[in-house]
Amino acid sequence: MTKAPDPLCPLLRNELTGEPYLPLPPPHSNIIITPPRADEAEIAARVALLNDLRITRYLNVPFRPYEEHHDRPFLQAGVEVTKSIVKEMEENPEKVVKSSPIWAIRELLEGGEDIYIGQARLRPWIFDNIGNPQLRKTLTEENTKKLTGDPTKVWSFGGMY
Repeated sequence: MTKAPDPLCPLLRNELTGEPYLPLPPPHSNIIITPPRADEAEIAARVALLNDLRITRYLNVPFRPYEEHHDRPFLQAGVEVTKSIVKEMEENPEKVVKSSPIWAIRELLEGGEDIYIGQARLRPWIFDNIGNPQLRKTLTEENTKKLTGDPTKVWSFGGMY
């Protein structure tokens, strides 16, 4: 891991993978937030978490049981989106990007390896608490059209990439 500044600041860059990351401060410095990875270990960890009723009772999980073939396309799409955001940040460090490229929460292990333990995704709110489908659609469209940085744009955690 490195603390050298680069166009991704305030994110840091992993010297081995080239991947941006954000370390949590002590006492949680063994936790980092990175882009998603569409590898077998990450898919297996995500599937296990999304089949754990202690977790999923609080989530709107689209499939039960949740299987690898459900997760693979979602995760691959998330990887592609985050790669494009990182590229934007590298090409124009002054630009405000539409979304965060980091959302996979990982625990650092002895020896420098890490394991996926969850995710926290910041995204524009989709007004999923509104019962009227047409009003929900209108509010979501209006909110999505607002630029990042607009103080009237409403944000939430979770959901798709």
